[in-house]
Amino acid sequence: MKKQAFRTITMLSLLLMLAAVSVNAQQLSENKIAVNIPFDFAVGETKLPAGKYTLRRIISSSSADQLWIQNAEARVDLRTGMTRPSRASEIQRKSKLVFNRYGGQYFLSQVWMAGSDTARDLFQSRGERSLAKELARNNSQRHTVTLTASQQ
Repeated sequence: MKKQAFRTITMLSLLLMLAAVSVNAQQLSENKIAVNIPFDFAVGETKLPAGKYTLRRIISSSSADQLWIQNAEARVDLRTGMTRPSRASEIQRKSKLVFNRYGGQYFLSQVWMAGSDTARDLFQSRGERSLAKELARNNSQRHTVTLTASQQ
């Protein structure tokens, strides 16, 4: 009797794990966008070259998701640190990336997925914070650049 109960519990556990993996894979593929970025940019402390990128939102059980950024040509495969949600008043019709520009340097700031009212905000790196402080001292402003991405 104990063996049968153990087997039943083991089988149920395996089925639950498989279901969780399946749901996670489905969510990952539904949160994928492609974009051509025409300038070099930074994600956190990592500098990336211009090119065609695929971004995926990696959904976690908490609200602190990650982004997976890939560029096959430049052999870039980067997972960001945790991101934080930022809400809009309406559902976004198009996927887009928002960059902060300081002079000629670009930093990825937000990723919006079509069909969602929530962006993923990336935390500023030390380098970006120091450029922002320098601009403030010189009475200059940062500029934002938005690129439209396609859903995949």
